[in-house]
Amino acid sequence: MRQDIGRAVHRHHGAAINGPSGTPKANPLVQDNRGITISEGSYVLVVDDDDATRYALPQLIRHHRPMLLVETAGSVDETMQLLAERNFLTIVSDVRMPQEDGIRLIRRMREKGYRIPVIVMTAT
Repeated sequence: MRQDIGRAVHRHHGAAINGPSGTPKANPLVQDNRGITISEGSYVLVVDDDDATRYALPQLIRHHRPMLLVETAGSVDETMQLLAERNFLTIVSDVRMPQEDGIRLIRRMREKGYRIPVIVMTAT
């Protein structure tokens, strides 16, 4: 996950790409102690129906990348609402969720024109 976040920032030249308009939002770039460049103050969204994961994963991200801001969502519908309100650097989503799963989330995002990297995970 660490390298994916760094690559996403590098690929977008320090701008988080969000929304149908595709307009970049520039944030100051910072380099962490491992040499990975990240936009300071960028948001990461954790999507999971499991309460424990929605608590633990943001803690882990904040511990390793304190310059990132982390929000959480418990469903695809909640995620779509948050996407309309904020720019996200990346999304970390569970695959298996009731109602709509992580793959459906990606499809809905693409249908709406969102171009945000998504990291998909599962506990199996």
